[in-house]
Amino acid sequence: MKKVMMILLAQTILLSFCLAGPAPQGSASQQTPGVYDTWVATDGLGRSLPSAEEAGDTRTDKYVGLFYFICHDDPQNGGSGTLIDNSKVFAEGGLFAVWEMLLQDQTHVWGEPYFGYYVNTDEWVYRKHAAMFSALNIDFIFVDLSNSFLHGEGLFILFETWHKIREEGGTTPQIALFCGWRPSTARFTLDAVWERIYQNEAYRDLFFEWEGKPLFLGSPAELTQEYLDFFTIRESWVGTGSSSEYVYTGVNQWNWFDPYPQTVGKNARGENEHISVSAAGHANSDTSRSYVGAGGALSAQNADFGFSLPTTGDGLFFQQQWEYALQVDPMVITITGWNEFSVGAQSNLGEGQVMAGTYHVNFSDPQYDRHYIDLFNTEFSRDIEPINGFFNDNYYYQMASYIRKFKGTAAVPRAEGGRDIDLSAPYEEQWADVGPLFCDTVGDIAHRDSPSLENVYRYVNTTGRNDIVSVKVSKENGYTAFLITCAEELVYGAEGAAGRAGIDFAETAGSMQQVPVKAAEGDVSEAGSNWMNLLIDSDQNADTGWEGYDYILNRSRDGKTVSVERFLS
Repeated sequence: MKKVMMILLAQTILLSFCLAGPAPQGSASQQTPGVYDTWVATDGLGRSLPSAEEAGDTRTDKYVGLFYFICHDDPQNGGSGTLIDNSKVFAEGGLFAVWEMLLQDQTHVWGEPYFGYYVNTDEWVYRKHAAMFSALNIDFIFVDLSNSFLHGEGLFILFETWHKIREEGGTTPQIALFCGWRPSTARFTLDAVWERIYQNEAYRDLFFEWEGKPLFLGSPAELTQEYLDFFTIRESWVGTGSSSEYVYTGVNQWNWFDPYPQTVGKNARGENEHISVSAAGHANSDTSRSYVGAGGALSAQNADFGFSLPTTGDGLFFQQQWEYALQVDPMVITITGWNEFSVGAQSNLGEGQVMAGTYHVNFSDPQYDRHYIDLFNTEFSRDIEPINGFFNDNYYYQMASYIRKFKGTAAVPRAEGGRDIDLSAPYEEQWADVGPLFCDTVGDIAHRDSPSLENVYRYVNTTGRNDIVSVKVSKENGYTAFLITCAEELVYGAEGAAGRAGIDFAETAGSMQQVPVKAAEGDVSEAGSNWMNLLIDSDQNADTGWEGYDYILNRSRDGKTVSVERFLS
């Protein structure tokens, strides 16, 4: 069974790759050794991830949670076939189109996630999210169930998918449930999921534990003694306000959002246990992505819902919240949020409030009676998940940077054991002492076939073939050799896959120069141009090549040699 591929280049190349680091911290003791701590990245604004020299060594007593939404329900009854993307409406039709849009009752979203307008039953997306969260060393997600809805089977599919990933040898964060401030919501939710989730031993290692028991974020007021004994409970809501059913004390309470400077949640011993950070606040306030300060109105709005602001993608609000959280240095930081794209618009609510910094809610005027309490567009939203267009993945890498500053990271290991590699000889002994080990996410070749929100599109991706586990590189005597190891026997050509197999680099990279090199024997002539490609950044310059990569290997082969193509544009 052939699980490895070896390539030998007659030239010396400097690599920038992922390096193996220590095991993820937190209560996820069942996880396999981590592979992400020393990954390097630079975002679209030129901000690079901090190294161990900047962030310090790994701190095992710090934890990070991410607010996770599953309210984008599967259109089981067919869906409406209509979806309105508020930000795209402005991009395509300007401000006039936005005002017209406000009168339409169809499902609205504030933007398009990088993985499309997915639904909460899309297992492929849950797998991608698990990999993205593991890469950031996130310990747990807390799932929003605060509106007394379970959102169909989405929650159960999330648990089952992440359970499968762990069984396959992959990594995931752990999970807690969030039920807001209403006592009735907490009781309803736990009654509904108790048997399928918390009494299911298969999911036990998915529960994020705090003080020795699974964490639950919600009101304990109506919970049974069985629930009270099973969970560590922290009440959670917004700010320091109180109501008839929620009284803010600051003790054993973890707010999911606070304006700057955020309140600190203390434990019963008076220690700084928790603080929240958020990418933004609410659409019915001034606390948008570009807002910085402790009070006052956001400037430069121009009555255009914040579309004209040039700082939407800079993460100014996010940065200010993180900097204060790092000063406090609590045990836990929770982050808002992820996949909160669906826009909730209500009529006859919030009379007089200002929506997206532009209009006042007026019940007597249909043009002004829509209340957007949480989200509206790219500026008035708080999602960190990468999106298609606009600010792309800026917030994801900003979050990665601050998590490293909070939790520390591992030092990059030095290369060792380089030697001449004989491609015709057994590889195990030759590569045994070569390091470091460059690791990939395990189990990331799943296929996708799922409807979109409101069944506007269907997402199909059957390109997953070879599950790369690790790569090693040996440089000696003017040659650079690569060892690529996969989880299963190598799949060639269209076997096990169909459809589009990735980006057509010929369309995006300009002219290329082909260089013949030696390769391990094997008939791979039908594999296609996107089979087992290796991208190399040889000059450590993000401004050269294609997205910083200078070479791509193995877009063509003849059984004994593979191509090396250089990006010239």
